[in-house]
Amino acid sequence: MKYIIALYNNTDNGKTQTLWHIAKLLISDNSNTIKFSTLSENPQLDFSLVIEVDGEIILIESTVDSSKNNYTKMRKFNLEYNVNYVFCATHTSGQTLLDVNRFANEYGFKTIWTSNYQIDEDNNYDFFNKLKAKHLLQSMMRYRLSKAKLC
Repeated sequence: MKYIIALYNNTDNGKTQTLWHIAKLLISDNSNTIKFSTLSENPQLDFSLVIEVDGEIILIESTVDSSKNNYTKMRKFNLEYNVNYVFCATHTSGQTLLDVNRFANEYGFKTIWTSNYQIDEDNNYDFFNKLKAKHLLQSMMRYRLSKAKLC
């Protein structure tokens, strides 16, 4: 089974930064192999990352801009790398949400919808975005391990 973990929220609520933290956690494990990356050291800039983890391909797509056609980007990476898991950012409505649904339906992905932690204080965003990134990554890894034990 293939999964999209779609991080949805309004504009400027830390979706890209949360995905950036997931990417940095995956990259920090030297046994993982980067296949494609536009990741920078700035957690505010959109990026794409394709990385192999224990034989499975993970795509992280942080772009939430309908003019950049998220569907086409996810489709391209899926066709080139045969992706198992997608972490992506999307708005709560509109074209980016439709792109995620279209991709999931056409390529047989199950979608898990989640959002950032909602906080009142701007100065704590980085802490909570990092915490959400760890939670999502740990959840995916635990699921992968439980799936392996069932087979």
